[in-house]
Amino acid sequence: MPRTRSGMYLRPHRRTKNGAVYEYWSLVKSVRTERGPRQKIVASIGKMPGLDRRTRMGWDQIGAALDGRVRHADLFDDHSLDEPEWATVDISRVRVERLRDFGDVYLALALWRRLRLDQFCNEQMFSGREELPWALMACILTVARFCAPSSELGKNRGQTKG
Repeated sequence: MPRTRSGMYLRPHRRTKNGAVYEYWSLVKSVRTERGPRQKIVASIGKMPGLDRRTRMGWDQIGAALDGRVRHADLFDDHSLDEPEWATVDISRVRVERLRDFGDVYLALALWRRLRLDQFCNEQMFSGREELPWALMACILTVARFCAPSSELGKNRGQTKG
């Protein structure tokens, strides 16, 4: 199976300013131009003054993984708990379950309060012995219609076609 190169790699940078050494990394992508291949910085990881051994080892492992070099453990390696562990994830098999939308509900409630419909309904709809106040019921029904607009006729047509 031929190995394809992604054309992206981590580039370390080191600067000395006012006697302090700053090390940072950038994610670099190879781009072909008319004047030949060039490197374009995709993301800057940020400044990391005085990387400790453990952090440096983790970044080295990421760089090796991007280059296609995987470090195989020896049989008698001393597995220290200080060393970070990296895992490869097949993104095409990752899925999100039980996802819920919340933005439309939040917007509907914000509009309800901004228009002061909550105050209006509380003043105009008197509560009795019901468990759920009429003002709250009006809010729930309005938010539901806002988030999933459909007419009663549309609901009935949808049921007969199915």
